[in-house]
Order: sequence, then C-alpha cells, then structure tokens
Amino acid sequence: MLLGFIFSILAAASFGINAVNIRRGTLTGSAAHAIYVTIMVGVPIFFITTLISGQIFQFSEISARNYLLLSGAGVLHFVIGRYCSYRAITAIGANRSTPLQAIAMIISVVLAIILLNETITPTIVIGIIMILIGPAIIIKRKKNIDLSSNDDKTIKNPYATKITAPIFRQTEGYLFGFLAAIAWGFTPIMIRQALLDANLGLLGGLVSYLAATAVLLLSFALPGQLKKITTLDKKALQWFSYAGISGTSAQIFWYLSLGIIPVTIAAPLQRTSALFVLFFSFILNRRLESFDIKVIIGIILSVGGSIALIM
Repeated sequence: MLLGFIFSILAAASFGINAVNIRRGTLTGSAAHAIYVTIMVGVPIFFITTLISGQIFQFSEISARNYLLLSGAGVLHFVIGRYCSYRAITAIGANRSTPLQAIAMIISVVLAIILLNETITPTIVIGIIMILIGPAIIIKRKKNIDLSSNDDKTIKNPYATKITAPIFRQTEGYLFGFLAAIAWGFTPIMIRQALLDANLGLLGGLVSYLAATAVLLLSFALPGQLKKITTLDKKALQWFSYAGISGTSAQIFWYLSLGIIPVTIAAPLQRTSALFVLFFSFILNRRLESFDIKVIIGIILSVGGSIALIM
C-alpha cells in the first residue's frame, strides 16, 4: 500500500512539471503538435521500462477484454483528454486550468463507488464540495489580463528573444478543461478494472500508449496533417519533448499506483499535482501565469478536498 502512495505522489510531481512544459511549448506550438510529440516520445520510454521490468513477457496474464479496456483508456486519456487539457492550458494557463481538472477526480471517485464497489463517507462528500468550489472562485470577470510586467506585453526567456504573451480566453479554457476532466475521470476506472487481476502497470501503460499512437498514425491520412507536424517550431519541439518525458514518467508512476491501490486513494493523491504546477510555474513561467489570491485559494481548496477524500 505504501508503495502505491509513493507512486501516486511521484506521478503528481511529474504531472506538475509536464503542465508547465506544455504551457511554454504552446507559446509557439499548438495543442495538436503537443499531442503528437508527447505520445511519440512516450512510446519508446514505456517500451524500454516494460522490457527491463520483464512485464512485457507476461502479456498472457492480461485477458483480451482487459486489453480492450487499456486500449480504450489510452485513446480517451492520451488523445482526447490530453488534447482538451493542452487547449485549456494554452487558453488560460496551467495554474487556472489545474483546479478545474480536479473535477476528474470526483468523476473517478463516484464511478469507483458505483462500478468497483469502493465506499463513500461524509468526509468524501466534504472533499467533493471543496473541489467544486476551487474552480468556481478562479474565474475572472475580465476578458484579458496583463501577463507581463513589460510595457510591450512580451515574455522573455533564455530560449527566445521575444514571444507574444497569450490572452486569457476563458470560454475556450474552461470548456476544454472541463472536457479533459470528463475524459480523465473515466480512464482511471478503466485502467484499475483492467489491472485488478494482474499487477502489470507498465505493460498496461504500454498498451494504452500504443493504442493512442495507432490513432495518431491514422490521422496522418488527413490532408496537410503531416506537413503541420514537420513544420513545428524548434523551441516548441524542445518544450514538447520535455513534456513528453515528464508526462511519460507521470504515466508510469500512475499506472503502477493504480495496479496497487484503489482509485478512491490514487486519484485524490494524484490531484496534489496542482501544488507542483504552482511551484514549477513560479520557477519557470512566472511571467506567463496568474498568481493572484483567487488562483492560489482555488488550488489550495482543490488539493485540500483531495486530501479529505483520502481521509
């Protein structure tokens, strides 16, 4: 059980740095670009870890039904969920989108109680209320905000001389953040169900990544899609590659934790990623993100609600 807790926290930290990397990459790249790069980077990493662990040779321990569950989870999580999440981060930033996506954890807990016979307590209800309040208080009334202290509203960083600061597009950001939460709320249930009979988290993650990769390869048949990917800005490619590594590390720990502990424990622990997003954003994206009091309170409430669910 302790190992499952550790894996969940490591997943949260990795998810935190992943969101920050995506935020920087989407200054000059798109959410679609991010999907392609992060998944293509993730497949070989997952394959190597699965090979080293020896789980790749235990493929017969997973039933055909569970392979379908893992494949479906891969497409839903890595293609649909990631795309929506990256669109939200592009529009409103990592700090603001993270509390909103905590709704995914509520969906996961409710489904775990209904489908996996996990239990609910009054403390869980309190936690859910706290998580719902968090995203509500971070919504700003203004259409645009100043993301930079510079007069020309530009962001400077070691990798570029001048990058135009994005405008906060609230409708797009909150809509796609909510859609990501729905997708990510279902996938832990699918993964947990598939791994109940076999504690093969690495193999399960590899299967999910391969399913997502197959969908992306099929998309190359669309006119002009391949050209868009090959013309990706080099700086965006760099940050998306970092995101691919951190995101894959997060998924490795996430799948391992779901193979050990219940969703009602793993999902709330994973939501502590909001604190890591805040920390890494302050270090790397201080002039891109919002750090006003409402955002910080919203993050604290969403994390506090997650901790309440564990208790």
